Amino acid sequence: MDLNQNFERLEQEVIRLMEVLEKFRKENLEKKEQIQSLEREIGIVSAENERLKPIETAHEESNRGKEEIKGRIENILGRLDGLDL
Repeated sequence: MDLNQNFERLEQEVIRLMEVLEKFRKENLEKKEQIQSLEREIGIVSAENERLKPIETAHEESNRGKEEIKGRIENILGRLDGLDL
């Protein structure tokens, strides 16, 4: 192998490595953009979750109230069943 062939191989390898580097740079940029997009989505979901917390709390309180009323009605019905009418 002569010196010229060695330089040619070296040049080809450097070009190939530059292409790989450019590919990785593009992929890195795409991943950074994906991360930013996901972070924005997380922010939106977090804000929505905060907005829904009071609604969820009110719903839970409503359900507890319904259960309490149901228990009282069942108690009244039980007492009525016990009466001789």
